[in-house]
Amino acid sequence: MQAVAFLFSLVCLHFLQDACGHDAQVAKRYTVNLDVEPEKRWVHVAKDYTAFIPELRDALLHYLPKDLLGVAEIVGAALDSYIPQPYAREMKGLSSAFNISLGETVLLNIAYDISAFCTSIVAQTENGTIIHGRNLDYSMASFLRNITVVVDFQSKGKTVYTGTTYVGYVGLLTGQRPNTFTVSLDERNKGAWWMNLIAAVAEGARFTSFLLRDTLAQDGITFSAAVSKLANTPVIAPSYLTVGGVGPNEGAVITRGRTHAVDVWYLNVSDNRYSFDLSSNTMPGTPSSLIN
Repeated sequence: MQAVAFLFSLVCLHFLQDACGHDAQVAKRYTVNLDVEPEKRWVHVAKDYTAFIPELRDALLHYLPKDLLGVAEIVGAALDSYIPQPYAREMKGLSSAFNISLGETVLLNIAYDISAFCTSIVAQTENGTIIHGRNLDYSMASFLRNITVVVDFQSKGKTVYTGTTYVGYVGLLTGQRPNTFTVSLDERNKGAWWMNLIAAVAEGARFTSFLLRDTLAQDGITFSAAVSKLANTPVIAPSYLTVGGVGPNEGAVITRGRTHAVDVWYLNVSDNRYSFDLSSNTMPGTPSSLIN
């Protein structure tokens, strides 16, 4: 009997002493039509959140390194040279809809790669069902709760993949492709923010959140192909990628360096190695990062 993978997007955005689940609220759900021009895809979402933009700008400038806005403005001035399509065009559409600079829009889209602490888990039940859960931990979480959304990315009227994200961010930290695989991104404590930016700009690395979308969007992709692509595509920053599938033992935690995977841990219930894998922000195998 084929197991069904499903993603618990437990976006437990807690602020300082707030406990996970405190002030819980249901995220709004939107459809993004992949068949329209990229500049127009997010406009209907942006219109619902325009009032939050001044507060979001202030929060980013407060929590992120002061020099980062200048770097983001440089990237924004030559967006097509640094950001791959269709994401550069989607960001241009958001910049126009929010009436903010391209540099500020870039800032929204690189914030995760330099500052976040998150946890993901993939598990298998006795009947072979794969369960994948995660949380998101940010210092400015009390605000991000208000702009967290669930997005169904559709083409020709059908959902190709679904993700949980926050408004203004065109990448994904959490996503699922129906009846195929689920994936979540967690920060790995390795590399200063300026090193991550240099990697993206100078070395042609991709933002990891864009890689998630690319992988989720790929026609005919399988769990094993998704793990391979997520493990071997150069990215802006070290990270942990947790992947769940639809069959027995289809669970993996990928420890990413910037150019390739340092390690890939797989579920292996038949060998009684792991009943579940839990990735945090340090190297798998250490008590704080992986429980099995």
